[in-house]
Amino acid sequence: MNFDIKNSVLISCNDADEAALIPQGVTVIGERAFAHEKIKEAMIPEGVTEIGEDAFHDCSELESVRLPSTLKRIGNGAFSYCFKLCDITLPDGLEEIGNYAFSACFKLKTIGLPAGIDRIGINCFFECTSLTRIAVPDGVTDIGEGAFMVCIALKEAILPDSVNHIGAKAFKGCKKLEQIKVPDKVTVIEDYTLCDCSSLRDITLSKNLTAIGVQAFSGCEKLKALPLPDSVNAIGTYAMIRCKSLKSFTVPKGITKLGDSFLEGCESLESVTLHDRITEIGSYAFSGCKNLKAIELPDSVTQIGSFAFVRCDSLKSICIPKGIRQITEWQFYGCIELKSITVPKSVEYIEEYALGFCGDDPDETPIRIDGFVIRGEEDSYAQLYAADADIPFEII
Repeated sequence: MNFDIKNSVLISCNDADEAALIPQGVTVIGERAFAHEKIKEAMIPEGVTEIGEDAFHDCSELESVRLPSTLKRIGNGAFSYCFKLCDITLPDGLEEIGNYAFSACFKLKTIGLPAGIDRIGINCFFECTSLTRIAVPDGVTDIGEGAFMVCIALKEAILPDSVNHIGAKAFKGCKKLEQIKVPDKVTVIEDYTLCDCSSLRDITLSKNLTAIGVQAFSGCEKLKALPLPDSVNAIGTYAMIRCKSLKSFTVPKGITKLGDSFLEGCESLESVTLHDRITEIGSYAFSGCKNLKAIELPDSVTQIGSFAFVRCDSLKSICIPKGIRQITEWQFYGCIELKSITVPKSVEYIEEYALGFCGDDPDETPIRIDGFVIRGEEDSYAQLYAADADIPFEII
């Protein structure tokens, strides 16, 4: 094996052997120095302080790396796509691990993070599909975007109180992750942070949260409770879609709008607590909440989106607030247990099939629900809708 070394920087190698024994005197392994080489083992001597960007990128046969105690920095992508890497120990003196440093190291099962680092880089351990446990050391403040994304074997992630930021998609697709505690210094759950963590059963959230991002908890199918603090004043669209085991939910007092697909597909949901500052309920907000039997909408609500309660199969009781002016398309479609609804005189328009209809095939003409009655005032739009739809109407 021939090395090109200049000013103590190993720039490249030629005729690489299976075992790369890096010579003494080298202090830096340069960018892409071993990229794409078919080495199986790398032994890095004492004195080396830095491994450069993509230094061992796509060393697809690399299984074992010996790092020196002098190492301070591992650059971006340094060991990315080392598919067979399974044996590496990070030295205690390490201070920096770059973005993508160990991404797609499929065979990496465990790795100890040293106390000297203060952040986990973007996509640092992305797609480390054999990684089962990670303990982030105290002193780390930032977990980068996608840091542990698609670590499908990860069961345990321990985060210290020092963490104040967790990036978007940080744990997305960690399908075996069962519990997590979000430190109190974290104020935002970013977009997709815990999306598709389908085994997540227990979560402790920061007491100081102010915002929940888009699809932050979507697909957390085993999560039965999600107690959000009242400090939360923004919840992104689809944030809790398909949380199939969620049984109850209380909307934080800082939320005034329930976004599109707010709790869509939460098929075990039995109760929702709303407060009197909510003004808008988005499209599909409670669509497919099959076990929701009743919901009390506050009078503060002035707008309800299309399909908001579509296929709420068990819904038996709901009162439309007096400030509603439109009942939009398919709003209560498929609510087969809802036998009556009172429509206030404020309603000026009701879309076709919004009330009193069901059906399994969207290509077929909807069917009127047997026994369904609309109640409202005489000469109201509700009475006109009932007549056009051939639905019984009771004057109140």
